[in-house]
Amino acid sequence: MDAPHLGIVTISEGFGVDRTTERLVKAALVDDPAIRAVYSIGGGNRAILRAFAEEKRPIDVFAAHDLDADNRPLLAEGHLTFVIHHDLRQDARSACQMVMAHHRMLPKDFQVAPSRVAIATPYEVF
Repeated sequence: MDAPHLGIVTISEGFGVDRTTERLVKAALVDDPAIRAVYSIGGGNRAILRAFAEEKRPIDVFAAHDLDADNRPLLAEGHLTFVIHHDLRQDARSACQMVMAHHRMLPKDFQVAPSRVAIATPYEVF
């Protein structure tokens, strides 16, 4: 591990629901005063921000997933450090191509393109 002094706290089962997510994050913040960064793979990012604000805790880095209607304004306002975005249509197309290739429905030399991933920051114009 490159940073043995850092720990990870997993918060799950919020299901992207604000009320549940906020409650779980607040409990984690109370239990661990060292939490200063967030990697959110689901929804509820406004609830996460509220939990940190109510506990008067800083967020040094807030990484989120999907450049959607919820995360765009949070990113533009500087509440998110960056957003990991991938093209769901391309992911679905690639999955279908993999199934077709498995069943030999595509040419033998066909190559399934890897998923493209983009990183959006507050400094980019949307």
